[in-house]
Amino acid sequence: MERSTQSTWLDEGFTILKKTGAAGLTIENLTRRLKKSKGSFYHHFKSRDDYSEKLLSFWERKQTFDIIEISRQEKTFDGINTKLLELSTKNLDPEIEVAIRAWALRDPQARAFQERIDKQRFDFLRQMFSLKTGDPDQAQTISFIRYCFYIGSQQLIPALDDRTYREILGVLMEMFEQYITPSPQEESP
Repeated sequence: MERSTQSTWLDEGFTILKKTGAAGLTIENLTRRLKKSKGSFYHHFKSRDDYSEKLLSFWERKQTFDIIEISRQEKTFDGINTKLLELSTKNLDPEIEVAIRAWALRDPQARAFQERIDKQRFDFLRQMFSLKTGDPDQAQTISFIRYCFYIGSQQLIPALDDRTYREILGVLMEMFEQYITPSPQEESP
């Protein structure tokens, strides 16, 4: 018999979220789908709430923290923006993003995670755009528009393909270039 790991349970949770939403994240569904006992579940998780917290934490780390940390290794606006686009489109899973946002509408734990994730992502975008403009209000506005595009594009059915997403984001970035007042470091040769 194959041993289950915590990641096996979390991966199955994401599959369930995509197919049936948070209501399907029951211990019974998880054990039935994985053909494991409840004892196996409780070996890895203290409770259903503990499972939810670990599932949301894993998603936060993979879809937010890791992407931000890797992108921060770049030092220029163009470098950060390119790395962010590469990583976020590579890891993009609109079905999970939509399912977790729907879950956050009904569940206080999921809502707290979603609020924190949105804040982390938005703050990172604001820091990135601050490299491009010396005007904090512009950085704030552009970050808001960029993040709303990211979230909104995932709500479309069918989802945008990678090429279309990149094309539209490119047009949006060109629009930002027209709007932005360059920061002093952007103006210097």
